[in-house]
Amino acid sequence: MKFLGNYCTLCSIQNNPIRRDVCFMNVLDFKNVQDYNVVIIKDPSYGFNTSNNHNCFVSRKQIKELLNSLCSIYKFMYDISETKYKEYPAYKIHLKFNAEDRRVDKLFILTCVRYTYEYPYNVILSEAFKISKFPEFRFINIISLCNLIQSTIFSKWQGRTIHGLLENNSTHLLTNKQIYERLKKRLRVFSVFERLRVPYIIDPKNKNTLEYWTDINEFIKRIKLYKNNLKDFKKK
Repeated sequence: MKFLGNYCTLCSIQNNPIRRDVCFMNVLDFKNVQDYNVVIIKDPSYGFNTSNNHNCFVSRKQIKELLNSLCSIYKFMYDISETKYKEYPAYKIHLKFNAEDRRVDKLFILTCVRYTYEYPYNVILSEAFKISKFPEFRFINIISLCNLIQSTIFSKWQGRTIHGLLENNSTHLLTNKQIYERLKKRLRVFSVFERLRVPYIIDPKNKNTLEYWTDINEFIKRIKLYKNNLKDFKKK
């Protein structure tokens, strides 16, 4: 089964009804808004069945872990509740920002929330939680683990970079504090992260299938590369 259907972000501001959109840009156009809602369909087959790019492979606990990690980078409030979108069981994430927060600050958090459901971020985040259980990766924050995976597999995807990656290269993983310091100085979300300069990469061609990402033998191949890339960082 292939990913990459129509972009499908389910969101709203304040108490307004949930609407479908391509991304969060339209809701961010409303000024003086601090409350945002995001709905994530629980069933990962939803995207395949409806030809939408919306497949969630992480649990409620893992979504909370992601949001807690983001809270340690940038202060905001959130809660997660159970809901339904049409007939589909779903999670509803309510995000509350501060009045003084910049648009780029909100966009950074919302972009990271997209990692829970939108390809290729959804498989990257799911993979990050998997490898976080290995001793080598245990003390690396989940966002930087995502960046390691992105740089190994998706440094060039469909001829372009994906969200959060620049053309220039970095030789180290960022701590939460370093991410925050970068965010304070940036006006664009895409410039918060830099692509990691890794020696071992995978061609992303033909990797956009569920079968590839759930194949245990392919996972074993990938994690060897992640470990080798991490060892390369430690030499520098």
